[in-house]
Amino acid sequence: MDARQYKVVLLGDGAVGKTAFVKRLLTGEFQSSYTPTASNEAVPLTVDASDGTKLVLNVWDFGCKSPLDEYIVGADAALLMFDMSSRITLKNLSSWWKRVEGNTTGTDVPAVVIGNKSDTNRPIKSSEIPLMLPRGISPFYAEISAKDNTNLVEPLLYLVRRFTGQGDLSITAVNGRPVPAAAPH
Repeated sequence: MDARQYKVVLLGDGAVGKTAFVKRLLTGEFQSSYTPTASNEAVPLTVDASDGTKLVLNVWDFGCKSPLDEYIVGADAALLMFDMSSRITLKNLSSWWKRVEGNTTGTDVPAVVIGNKSDTNRPIKSSEIPLMLPRGISPFYAEISAKDNTNLVEPLLYLVRRFTGQGDLSITAVNGRPVPAAAPH
């Protein structure tokens, strides 16, 4: 059986950890030095679900200075990432969400807001985040650390459950790499 393919756009300010998130999922490795993403690239993440379903999430990681709108068109989902140690990156999610709304069917597109760098000393409290999210968005929210490899599959799990309509699925592997079992949600 062929894997179902989905286009997922990964958006957020520069240096919030978008590329580190994708690379960690893809290879299991963390690159500690920061190099700005220079181009637009679709990274296929093959996800194996607990019921045997296989999905390919083609995650579009964008260079900060690249034109984005044409790449957002046709997105099946959006991952909106901010840096938990930077309030401005959370505030800027509104402009990123507006780009999604303007180039897709808007509210029909599942969104995951990702707070990255949960391993840092952060000025943003988890309780503040819902109050600061863009208007018109009712996303799933996940706190992750690409550096510590913490909760990275949570955003993918939400999307897999939305795409399949099966709320009890778990992810068993990403790109052939086993995922440890998580507590049920």
